[in-house]
Amino acid sequence: MKKGYTILVLAALSAIACSSLFMPVSRYSAMENRYLTTWPGLSVENILSGTFQKDLEKALSDQFPFRNACVKLSVEGELAMGRQDISGVYAKRDGSYVEKVVSSELSKSRFDLNLRFLSKMAEDHQVPVDLFMVPGAPEMEPYRLPAGAPYYDAASYRAAARHSFSSGKAKAGEVSVVPVDFRMRRKEHYFYTDHHYNNHGAYECAMAYRSYLGKKRRSYHSYGQKLMADDFRGTLYSKAPRANAKYDRIILPSLLQKVSVSYEGGSDGHLTNSGEKDSLYDLRYLKEKDKYSTYQGGNHGLVRVKVKDGTGKGKLLIIKDSFANSVLPYLVGDYREVDMIDLRYYTGSVKEYLEKEQPDRVLVYYEMSNFIKEEKASALIR
Repeated sequence: MKKGYTILVLAALSAIACSSLFMPVSRYSAMENRYLTTWPGLSVENILSGTFQKDLEKALSDQFPFRNACVKLSVEGELAMGRQDISGVYAKRDGSYVEKVVSSELSKSRFDLNLRFLSKMAEDHQVPVDLFMVPGAPEMEPYRLPAGAPYYDAASYRAAARHSFSSGKAKAGEVSVVPVDFRMRRKEHYFYTDHHYNNHGAYECAMAYRSYLGKKRRSYHSYGQKLMADDFRGTLYSKAPRANAKYDRIILPSLLQKVSVSYEGGSDGHLTNSGEKDSLYDLRYLKEKDKYSTYQGGNHGLVRVKVKDGTGKGKLLIIKDSFANSVLPYLVGDYREVDMIDLRYYTGSVKEYLEKEQPDRVLVYYEMSNFIKEEKASALIR
C-alpha cells in the first residue's frame, strides 16, 4: 500500500514537471519582481561542468505550472507552521509586511567609518552637512512589528551619531543629525507591502527637515495631494506573496513649482540621458508593478533639478538612497537648484562635484539601516 502511494505521488510530480516543458516559457514574474530561469541550453560542456543540471533544477522550479498559486500556497503554509519571517520580511496575518533588519546584519564599525567620511567631506569642502536617517517602520510605528519579532537597536545607532556631531543646525565644515519626531501625526507612514514609507511618511520627514532649517511647517493638503493608484503591491509583497495581501495607494503632491529635470550617470530606470523633463514624476510607472519608481523614474547616478519659479534660494545637494525620491517634491520649492547623487549609480567624483558646483548645503538622506550598511561612503571624499 505504502509503495503504491509513493509511486502515485512520484507519477503525479513527474506529470506536472513534464507538462511544464510544453507550456509557454515565462521570463519574468511580476508578482515576485524578478526574472525567472528559463530552460538551459544543452551542450557537452554544460553537462560535464554540472551547469546544465543546476540550471535545469532552477528552471523546473521557475517554470512550474500554476507557479504563482503555488508560491502563495507555500507562504501560507510557512505562516501556518508558525514562521514569523519569510525571505527576509515579516508577513503579518492582516496582509501587511515589515522588512526584517536584525543586529547581525549590521556593522557598528562600518557605521562609525561612514560617519567619519561625512566629517571629512564637510571639513574638506567647508560645507554644512545634514545627516537625515529616516526611521524604519518599527521606529515610526512599533505596532507594525509582530510580537516578539527581533529588530535591530536603532536607538543606539541614532544616539551614537548624535554624540559624534554637533547639535543644532550644521554650520560650514560641520555635520549635524536632523532630529525626527517619532510621534507622527498620522497612523500609517509606511506602505503595507513595500519597504519605503508612503506619501504621508515622506511629507512628515520633509517637514522635519524644514523645521530643522528654521522654516515653517506647511499643511499636507497645501501640496495638492492626488490619488494616482490604489493597487500597488511592493517589494515586500514580492518576497512573500499572499492572496490576502493589502493594496497600497500612490498619492502624489501636485501643486509644485515648475521645474526642469535632467538625469545623468548610471540608473535602474529608463530616463537617464534622455534629455530634460518638466516633471519630477514618470507616470508610465503607474501602469507597472514598480509604482514607487513613478518618483523620478527610479534611481539615477545624478538628478539635476532647476526650479523655474517660486521664492526658493540657493543650491542643495542630496546624497541619498531611494527614500529621497519621494521626499524631493516637498523640498524643491525651498531652493533654486537641487541635485541628487546616488552612490550606487554615480560614476563621477563627489569631490570634483563639490569643488565645481559648491552647493550651499549637503543633505545626506538615507533610511537608517541603509546608511549603516552603505559600502560606498568612501566615495564621499574621492
